[in-house]
Amino acid sequence: MLGNTLDSAKLVAQLPVVTCAPALQNDCVIYAISEQESPVNLDVLYPVLSNDEKQQLAAFRINKHAKLWGYTHAWLRLILEHHTQVAASQLCFAKNAYGKPYISNNVSNNISNNDGNKVATFPQFNISHSEQRALIAVSKHVDIGVDIEFAKPYIQTTKLAKHYFSNDETQAIQSLRSDEQQAAFFTCWSRKEAFIKAMGLGLSMPLSDFSVSVEPTKPAQLLRVNYQNEHPSNWCLHHIEVPSGYFAAVALRKG
Repeated sequence: MLGNTLDSAKLVAQLPVVTCAPALQNDCVIYAISEQESPVNLDVLYPVLSNDEKQQLAAFRINKHAKLWGYTHAWLRLILEHHTQVAASQLCFAKNAYGKPYISNNVSNNISNNDGNKVATFPQFNISHSEQRALIAVSKHVDIGVDIEFAKPYIQTTKLAKHYFSNDETQAIQSLRSDEQQAAFFTCWSRKEAFIKAMGLGLSMPLSDFSVSVEPTKPAQLLRVNYQNEHPSNWCLHHIEVPSGYFAAVALRKG
């Protein structure tokens, strides 16, 4: 319960949960966020934001971007309250050296094992937003990354693929019919973003150092990783069902 006004469990139960692979259902939950589908408006959620978050929200110049950012971060706090039993307004966040956020509350908020030692129980999480929609993914204990992309029709997919994707991804996209290439581009983009966010390395890991499958009608796969001791078998990569015009994926490290 958040103060005397918002019941996080009741509110979170009203959020749409994204359909994902059955194999992942015990490992993570993915929530869909949008202003149109929110059971409450941003004014109601606003008090749970930290002072820093409120300042960031006020700094946005485009109102629709501000609203989605505010919704996403307020809902993140309520969702994590539901998963951690730490009050939404009291959750603290920090970022690793590459910018990936994590819960940084003192270990005293965690539970003890049979030996009386504190055991870290905070879940892993990741967020992504694009245009009018956002996703929040929460995992019990493994690294997780999620991404959603709105397919902007003016994007020069061929040019961007050559610049950012691996050679095999670019060739796979170019081998498709011209009317299939835009969907393949955004499918590839969302899968690559999900994986690199799960790794938590930001762009210190070149996007060409790994490859994913690109066809939206076929299962998502991590095909190649050229980074330290990582191997595709260490990871699960899955397509996420989202409304038409969007593409999304989630990546989890196998426990």
